[in-house]
Amino acid sequence: MPKYRYAWGHYEQTANKKITEANLLLEQAVDLSKEGKFQLAIEILTKAVALNPKLVSAYSQRANAYRKLGSERLALDDDARAASIELYGAALVDVPSSMENPDIGRILWG
Repeated sequence: MPKYRYAWGHYEQTANKKITEANLLLEQAVDLSKEGKFQLAIEILTKAVALNPKLVSAYSQRANAYRKLGSERLALDDDARAASIELYGAALVDVPSSMENPDIGRILWG
């Protein structure tokens, strides 16, 4: 039994470290966006969501950065991911084609 407690404790430490690192990257990306460095912000936000795929604000910030660079389709994808996390607690893969609810596109985009 102690092996499992150790493994769970190690998992929690690793998960918490990733969440903390993702939040630090998010803060860095927000600062870069304020400076107009949108491409670099996108790269950093991509690392943040890799560390914490449920970080809604990272998807939202990346969507804003994509819009500033004129990439509306990528911005909409990130908006949909952020919304799916808010609605379902997890980002859906292959947005919007993997959405099980056919009305979700209408809900998200009007």
